[in-house]
Amino acid sequence: MVKNIYEIVDEAKDLRESVHETWKVKKEIKPSEIAGWVEKTLVLQENLAMKVDEIMERLVRIEDEVRRKIRPEQIPKIKKKK
Repeated sequence: MVKNIYEIVDEAKDLRESVHETWKVKKEIKPSEIAGWVEKTLVLQENLAMKVDEIMERLVRIEDEVRRKIRPEQIPKIKKKK
């Protein structure tokens, strides 16, 4: 299931705060901590990509529905000024 966009944003903010706090307070960062941050970042990117795909599918469906409902003769023609 695709996460809500707000959940993804909240997770990204939490990760950012965690990195910032560790960077400023500890000054000594273990490679395992960096690996954890990278892993979380990749998971967030994956979740965001899935959300973008879901939104694009919705837009394509909406576009198809609009095209089916509107016939070309219904679209007003704009007269060009000479």
